[in-house]
Amino acid sequence: MRKAKSESADIQQLRAALVREGLSTYPKAMQAIAEFRHEVFEMLKRVAEPRATAISQLVGSKEFEPESDEVDDFLDGTDTSLSLWAGSLCSFSLDFFWADLDRPSATVGISATIWCDKKATFEKVAKALQGRYGDQIVTDDGDYWCSQEKPIQPEEIDKLESELGRLCDAWIRKLRAVDVRKLIRSAR
Repeated sequence: MRKAKSESADIQQLRAALVREGLSTYPKAMQAIAEFRHEVFEMLKRVAEPRATAISQLVGSKEFEPESDEVDDFLDGTDTSLSLWAGSLCSFSLDFFWADLDRPSATVGISATIWCDKKATFEKVAKALQGRYGDQIVTDDGDYWCSQEKPIQPEEIDKLESELGRLCDAWIRKLRAVDVRKLIRSAR
């Protein structure tokens, strides 16, 4: 019985130490996170903006919006992402994602994605992409998106922006090859 009480006291001491340390470091951690997010969004913009016309031809918009998972989303799941997207009924996005964070082999990656607002549209787009490119295409039937993803290796960090540009260009070519604009219009 004494063991349980001492473990509880140890846990309480650890919690108190966490709060003490956190009170002094929280603002610096938030500043570091804000700066990191800013740099990632700037990189996404540098890749997306020169391709805005091509993206607009696919989804009808070249106005980019940043998107990120909030802290509560992160705490409730095992994935998080920072994205830049354009479009409304169907959107095109470039993403940095961190997947399976509760596993030792967590993935850091980049992706180019098309999201559809309706299941019927998603099904047409997914069928066309998977029919032509097979398992190169990742889909999510519940959230209606298709993407091409690339895990990032430590030795690729210095080439991250060019890797994202190559991925984006390849995705645009694939969407054009299946005439995604026509698929989107025909599903309406």
